[in-house]
Amino acid sequence: MSSTDTSIYEQERRAKLNKLRELGIDPYGQHTEGVQALATVKSLYTPEMGHDGGPVCRVSGRIVLKRDMGKLSFITLRDDTGDLQIGIDRKKVDDLSWEVRNLLDLADRIVVEGPLGVTNKGETTVWATKVQMGAKSLLSPPAKYEGLTDVDQRYRQRYVDLWSNPEVMTMAKQRMAIVQAIRDFFVARGFAEVETPML
Repeated sequence: MSSTDTSIYEQERRAKLNKLRELGIDPYGQHTEGVQALATVKSLYTPEMGHDGGPVCRVSGRIVLKRDMGKLSFITLRDDTGDLQIGIDRKKVDDLSWEVRNLLDLADRIVVEGPLGVTNKGETTVWATKVQMGAKSLLSPPAKYEGLTDVDQRYRQRYVDLWSNPEVMTMAKQRMAIVQAIRDFFVARGFAEVETPML
């Protein structure tokens, strides 16, 4: 992909950002209470809930897949716990939420509220009744199947590497847990951690 193509994509995203502002929507959202982890919400589903009879959930995540089919959209969100599908039906959301849906791109962060259910194909889904912006991404994400493959870029854009490659996030969490366990082990035995200059 050439730099010219990249700048064209960025210009399109900036135009959508400006459109959000024209609609009175903050493209970088606000603090939202009551957001649940995607894996937690996904685990709540039981067959008795049917299509959309589950509890109303509020979830947030980064868009990693978006499929628009006229008046119905399916979006896959990702957070640090996993992925979850969101369904947006034109009949079930207000006009402003539908406008937001029209301005979404891959890598955007959104907040969605709606009942938990399932699709006809058996995919656990939150059926949106409200869609809000969390943060508009101005840069295109890495290719879906390749992720970030350039080592230098992975270290320069660690934040992208963490959300685009779930296995990297898993390793980061495991490393944090190991380091914390070592710290706890020594603190419990009276040791003090002293930081030394690293640069």
